[in-house]
Amino acid sequence: MTLTNYWWLLIWLFTGGLALTAYFPKHREMVCGKVEIRWGVVPAVLMAVPYIVWAGYRSDAFGDTAAYRGAFKDAPSSFSEMSAYLDTIMKDKGFYGLVAALKSLFHVSDIGCFMLLAGFQLLVIVWLYRKYSSFYWFSFFLFIASTDYMSWAQNGVRQFLAVTIALLATPFMLKKKYSGNPFDHTCLNYASVGFTHDSVNDHSAGKTMEQENDFVPASGIGSNPLCWKIYQFT
Repeated sequence: MTLTNYWWLLIWLFTGGLALTAYFPKHREMVCGKVEIRWGVVPAVLMAVPYIVWAGYRSDAFGDTAAYRGAFKDAPSSFSEMSAYLDTIMKDKGFYGLVAALKSLFHVSDIGCFMLLAGFQLLVIVWLYRKYSSFYWFSFFLFIASTDYMSWAQNGVRQFLAVTIALLATPFMLKKKYSGNPFDHTCLNYASVGFTHDSVNDHSAGKTMEQENDFVPASGIGSNPLCWKIYQFT
């Protein structure tokens, strides 16, 4: 990612943001029991579209892109080979299994795979900022200008995929719905952690989740069969 590319990211923030603000008026909606003024869904998504495209067409010279592209090329082109392929993966099976599924089932290219992953990640960010931020544009500006976009959506794809899956649980956490439904935020959170065990290792002094005996039972994952199956796979 060159400096020129970075400035283009900022240019769209200002020109695109100004145009979208002018053509798409804000509206009122109910958020957490209060009436708030928010950007519409269409302009909020349009604000993120160029960044999804940029993430798809990034160069191998940027961060771990070459490694991700190599992993995509190593993934099987046939779904029947998925099981044998996953047996060769020692960690992050959830992430590499997802990449293999995109390649074998939908026959996407490496660029298409990058764009789909970035699309999911950035649309979650769009949803989160639009719903819970009183100043959507400024929140999105900070995400891009701080280079978090480049660090996460382009370089730390595995980790950011885990983060965005966990962010989907935000409404449950705000409403303090910590258990009950088998598809609750606990499953989302542990599905996300499984996409990259490295993110767990960073917070547990190098221990794996299996070694963190206090961590897993305390979370309630063991008492939820669906969550446990998700974790075992990821």
